[in-house]
Amino acid sequence: EASVREIPIRQMLAEALPEKIEARSNNVIDLADAWYANVLAEGLGMEPCPQSKKDEMLSKIRECRNLDGGYGWFSTMYSSQAVTAALLLRNRKSGGFLSAEEVGGAVKYLDSAFFGVKSHLIWCGMLSMEQYMYVRAMYAEIPFSVNGVNADVMKEFRKDAKDYLVPAKERGLNGRGYAKSRRLLTLRMLLHNPGGLELAKSWGISASTSNRLAKSLRADIESILQYAVEHKCGGWYYPNLVMPYRGLLDSELEGHAMMCDLLEESSAPQIAEGIRLSIMVQKESQHWESDPAYVEALGCVYRGTEETLSLKVLALSGTTTLPFAELKASGNGFTVERKYFIGETELKEGDPVHVGDRIRAEYRIWNEENRSFVVLRAPRPALLRPVQQLSGYQRGAYRSVLA
Repeated sequence: EASVREIPIRQMLAEALPEKIEARSNNVIDLADAWYANVLAEGLGMEPCPQSKKDEMLSKIRECRNLDGGYGWFSTMYSSQAVTAALLLRNRKSGGFLSAEEVGGAVKYLDSAFFGVKSHLIWCGMLSMEQYMYVRAMYAEIPFSVNGVNADVMKEFRKDAKDYLVPAKERGLNGRGYAKSRRLLTLRMLLHNPGGLELAKSWGISASTSNRLAKSLRADIESILQYAVEHKCGGWYYPNLVMPYRGLLDSELEGHAMMCDLLEESSAPQIAEGIRLSIMVQKESQHWESDPAYVEALGCVYRGTEETLSLKVLALSGTTTLPFAELKASGNGFTVERKYFIGETELKEGDPVHVGDRIRAEYRIWNEENRSFVVLRAPRPALLRPVQQLSGYQRGAYRSVLA
């Protein structure tokens, strides 16, 4: 008795974009995402923002630019390596909204800022070496200059960069699909982008550079294809792509978009298209619209084949009315169970409790999907006063305790 709606992937994209075509704030990342969303909207034949609005976005992005060439999160803020790198990434993905002068200044800022701190490998508040190399390789055509860089810092970087890109023995990054896909994309850009081989040489990979990079690329591609899993609802995905840092440092959505970009030009374009399908199916059950990589992921799907964009997702909906006692869980792959204990004894409905009893509430969450975060709101009975709230990894188990 359920009603059925057939939604083509192209239409799902069109329905996902409107909330992003206007920036939510004047921070430079929101502005860049809004610009990118407008580019995608135009490509889908939608009505984007008026030109005056788009000009205003660019003007506000330029207001966040500083004299050192870098960008702050908001206008008047100091330049940030992380913000500048994120902006450069969005500029490349969206087809370019920065001028050649602005790009050149931002890349040179990134070089000088990254190498300007002797402890650059301690990347808290800055960029990791891997993320710096990934973004920098996108703009390999801009000459890399080490003038003024501390010799010891450059020596340490070249050693670490060589070990990372062309490891002599173990490939490393075992079980870390996100990190491996980022290395693969960096290798591919160094091999194929104008100026890429020169940039690799300046990073310490000089002898037979192209052969060594190509060999390193093939070794990683071969290993990473083995971890793709066919999703029961359609498409392909990588279940542990961003473990163990999922939701903390690495975005699952960004990781799948990166993996898709990687595989579509490799030996597995069918898996790349499967990832695009999986992204849109998963979008229906997860709150990905708040993920920083949301627009980037939509752009990844937009670049899919006509066959993928024409595929239809079936949405079934229906309602019925039943006595409350007959209602059962719908089996949507997600359950939350709450139990109360005094000591090790579980409390049942109707059991007496007394003032002074220490009652422990346990919330047990199970889900079959690969979710980055679960937000749990758990109101407590009025008679329980919390004395300690613990959440996270405790003594060999994840738990949240309310006493």
